[in-house]
Amino acid sequence: MRVEIVPIRPEFDAEICQIIQSVGGGGIAPFAGHTDLCELKKLFLLPTSRGHGVGRALSEHCLNFAKQQGYAKCYLDTLSSMTQAIKLYQQLGFEHLTQPMAGTEHNGCDVWMLKSLN
Repeated sequence: MRVEIVPIRPEFDAEICQIIQSVGGGGIAPFAGHTDLCELKKLFLLPTSRGHGVGRALSEHCLNFAKQQGYAKCYLDTLSSMTQAIKLYQQLGFEHLTQPMAGTEHNGCDVWMLKSLN
């Protein structure tokens, strides 16, 4: 599997669009108001990519990138119906929070998790 870190930009090239269309995507973004906290964002896999270790590989790649960028912690939010994703996040070391972190940009999720990258 080839994984690339590509800065978000308005004009995605055809190859990146093809990867997203055939597998899925995800990324790391700074968390508002914090210099040592990032957020795992928009992680998704198309149904044909699930169950093959792609989600784990993509998540680990994003977390390693975040650590290399100097982040100490990574936050995520998701839906309680995403049971397989939550199981993966727990295996990766994410711990449940009782509420969203202040600064969360959206309110549609009902599961909040945090992981130390140290």
